[in-house]
Amino acid sequence: MYSDSRFPVSYFQYAIIIQKWWRGTLVRRSLQQAIRCALVIQKWWRSAFRQAQEKKRAMALVIYIWSEKTTVLLQSMLRMWLMKTRYKRYQHAAQVIQNNWRESWHHPEKYCTILALLKAAKWLENTGKAPGGRQWCVKAPQTSASARS
Repeated sequence: MYSDSRFPVSYFQYAIIIQKWWRGTLVRRSLQQAIRCALVIQKWWRSAFRQAQEKKRAMALVIYIWSEKTTVLLQSMLRMWLMKTRYKRYQHAAQVIQNNWRESWHHPEKYCTILALLKAAKWLENTGKAPGGRQWCVKAPQTSASARS
């Protein structure tokens, strides 16, 4: 080792300045490294959060689409059932009409009875009363002019 007397004071001061600079450089490097690491971690967390949000949004979309599809399917099934029942009702009515028509050709006296019943039904519909004074259907409300006469 060298004695202190061999180096002037200025060399010690220069060494201290160099050491300060070097320590500052090391500290800045470590701080920059810490900042870079923090940025990497923040970037990863943001990415993970974004992926979680995207996953939630995708699940919400799947649930919405599933509920829409099931609603449409239920509506379709209901409409199909209604159309089938309506078709069966029409088919049954057509069969009844056909059977009565065929029967009227074989038994003309029943055909006359059916015509008489239809005329009576029409008369009941128009008057609202059956023979004997019984009320069978509700009459339309009378206006004030027709009620006075």
